[in-house]
Amino acid sequence: NRQADVIQALSYTDVSMTVGTGGLIEPGLNAQLDCMKPRSFRMKGSHSLQSGQMDVGSNDRQMWMYVRHAPQGVPNFLFASHDDLAKGRVQMPMPFDPDWIFMALGMSGIDPGTDVKVQIDQRLRVYEVSWLSKPPQGESVRKTTVFNGDVQTGTSPQVRRHYITNSRTDQMIATAEIFAVRRLDAADSQSGRSAQVAIPTEAKLVFFAPDNQKLSLEMKLRGDRVNEPFTPEQLGHLFNMPHEVN
Repeated sequence: NRQADVIQALSYTDVSMTVGTGGLIEPGLNAQLDCMKPRSFRMKGSHSLQSGQMDVGSNDRQMWMYVRHAPQGVPNFLFASHDDLAKGRVQMPMPFDPDWIFMALGMSGIDPGTDVKVQIDQRLRVYEVSWLSKPPQGESVRKTTVFNGDVQTGTSPQVRRHYITNSRTDQMIATAEIFAVRRLDAADSQSGRSAQVAIPTEAKLVFFAPDNQKLSLEMKLRGDRVNEPFTPEQLGHLFNMPHEVN
């Protein structure tokens, strides 16, 4: 939570990514990733010879997901307003919540007063911290964060894994594995809070559709910028849904 309180914005200018969808693998995508609280997110990926392979984003009004080669039976361009999702007017065939991305990047913590359960595995030296949450889609989920029980240094992550399950059925919805991090001192210019933070440099995110199709993103993240302000032009360009995709 101390780290999540400090990081208000996070960008990576150089992301190498492999995308897996429905048994198809798209290696060698180059991308840029930008996040800003509370819900602004954008990641666009392209091949060196062909642009527009994927575009996933969110702002305070809506979210969208475009994948050129989507899982079988899933449209390659999905979008919905947060309000429609919260009120159950639409159902997304592929789950996505910007807060899950923020969680994987270490930008999202646990709300005060939340009923937290802790399991300790002494043999594997890990702690599992879990709690209930209600995403925009409406149905309650259980979020779990897996910590290394021993203090980690260098590029070794203290937080090893996040996963999200349906609280009623225990069906897996999304996972994020953190393989390596970069540690640095960061400060929030608005509040003055500061802390040492650990941001991912190697990670794998997987989103599971109800029919067991999945979208996986394996990423190497470089060129990080923490809490650097976006200009009005950048905000208008980055965090608005595209009117068309190529």
